[in-house]
Amino acid sequence: MLHLKVTQMSIEKIRKVLLNLPESDKLYVGDFPDFREHKIGRSPDSKFITLLLKADNSNNRTFVPGGGKYLSIQFDVLCSIFDDQNIQSNTNFTILTLKSNEKDLEDYFLEMCLILIQRLGLNPRIEDVKCEIEKLESIFLKLSKSSKTSVIGIWGELFIIESSKNPEKFIAAWHKAPYDLFDFNDGTNKIEVKTTIQKKRIHSFEISQLQSIPDVSIIIASVMTCETDLGKSLFDLLLLIKGKVNINSYEGLLAKTFDVLGDKFEESFETKFDYSMAKGTTKYFESDNIPRPLKIPIEVSNVKFNVDIEGVKDICNFNSKNDLFKSLSHITN
Repeated sequence: MLHLKVTQMSIEKIRKVLLNLPESDKLYVGDFPDFREHKIGRSPDSKFITLLLKADNSNNRTFVPGGGKYLSIQFDVLCSIFDDQNIQSNTNFTILTLKSNEKDLEDYFLEMCLILIQRLGLNPRIEDVKCEIEKLESIFLKLSKSSKTSVIGIWGELFIIESSKNPEKFIAAWHKAPYDLFDFNDGTNKIEVKTTIQKKRIHSFEISQLQSIPDVSIIIASVMTCETDLGKSLFDLLLLIKGKVNINSYEGLLAKTFDVLGDKFEESFETKFDYSMAKGTTKYFESDNIPRPLKIPIEVSNVKFNVDIEGVKDICNFNSKNDLFKSLSHITN
């Protein structure tokens, strides 16, 4: 397993290469930092970031182009490269282009390219390039699907991951699908995150989230915050988490985040919430202590309700051997 870390300095190095390329109606490229066999540039028409991956195709494999709304992917394309002395060389590259000029999306495209290249090395086989690009393609395809999840809900979940004592453990336990019953599930115990911008600690619950399960503990994490231009966006939280985890965890985090965000990713760039307020107001509650409707007929399902839990006793000391619970911030074990 790789335990490399993606650093902001790496992204800045790539940005510097792009910044130093001349303005032209031709595709100018520079060496990808620390991996000079691969190239990075901007398309001459729309100025989209373009990655050129050099790969060994001695078996003469052919692959169908791909991509989707945000990516263009072409395999084993013959390119003429001219150096500073105008000397031509002909090389085959796999060409990957991001079809967006949104800076935040560019940054995450570059980060995923960096992860991809670190895995592939200087002279990969084209079969390996195809395999790694499919992972990247699947992440960006998620951004085209419709999402019913609120940005603040995702923000609260990422806040809990970032503020935890073990972000990698929380990433592994984060829901596999956007509509899972609980936000974090380690196979035994569960954590459900509720985030609000109201002045009162009022949250919405499904009755099934509060039903007792034998030998299972359920913790409700309650986060209060507010919108502010000086706060942190969802992608600011991702940047904070990035420096704390290995490449595999971070790649998994991006994939899950984009899966949940869907077509709300542009909104998530602009919306910022008060990070300090969230830090100071986060509380944890045992699900058994949350008020709920009683004697619901067995024929009735999909019951949802709002609860003001300000008067409910929160957890100050949580005696548990469960690693997930022990990793929560603001809890004394």
